Amino acid sequence: MDVHEDLVAGVRLMLLQVLAADVVIHLTVILPRLRAVRASGEFPRIVTTAMALSIVAIVAGAVAVRAGALSRRTAYRLLVALMLAEVLAWVVFHNTGTAGGHTHDTGLLTSVRQHLAAGVVEGVAKTVELLAAALAVVLLRIDAAGPRGRADAGRGEAET
Repeated sequence: MDVHEDLVAGVRLMLLQVLAADVVIHLTVILPRLRAVRASGEFPRIVTTAMALSIVAIVAGAVAVRAGALSRRTAYRLLVALMLAEVLAWVVFHNTGTAGGHTHDTGLLTSVRQHLAAGVVEGVAKTVELLAAALAVVLLRIDAAGPRGRADAGRGEAET
């Protein structure tokens, strides 16, 4: 392996670790909620459902890349979209008062700061999601090879 390949492999590993942390954070938040849902028989809140779907998407994406069913570059793009959507959804949920969300009537930035200061889990989760998005963007720039040595050229994939 040359230096570039080592760097790419290291960033990939870092991304996987960050994604694993994101999954663990979401699991710690939703497991008690899912137990309560099971006990009550009520449909889970939209946030719980979204977190569960996020976990499924991350795990399914990693498995699909490993199996060669999804190119790394496509996975990186989807990951950037998912992570930014999670952060955006969190901001919107906490500031609209709709869909079970709420608002502090203090303005967007103040409300976000209050939530980040009030719970360490929320701050860590958003930091991890932004870090995952940033690492995926870096990999889009430096990782030319897809799974099994295929180079992803622009829209299509060409064999090398």
